Amino acid sequence: MLRRRARWGEPVSTTVISRKIERRVLKAFLHRITEYLGSLCGTQADGKPHREIIAMLANICFPDQTVDRDDVRKMLTDRRAEGSAR
Repeated sequence: MLRRRARWGEPVSTTVISRKIERRVLKAFLHRITEYLGSLCGTQADGKPHREIIAMLANICFPDQTVDRDDVRKMLTDRRAEGSAR
């Protein structure tokens, strides 16, 4: 093990987080924050009228992602998720 470390330098982390998993976490965050804002100030299930605020919160919590109001709309009204639940 010491030889391998000396030969290759620092060990490389093998932890990989796929983009699909990151997207699922982001989508779950958007749904939860929308649900919270719905009970707090009347935000609808599709994010109206606070999509810009939801996108801003997502960009703060997920700095590697770039989320805008259209992304919020698409993720909160994804029809594929409804069809796969059948």
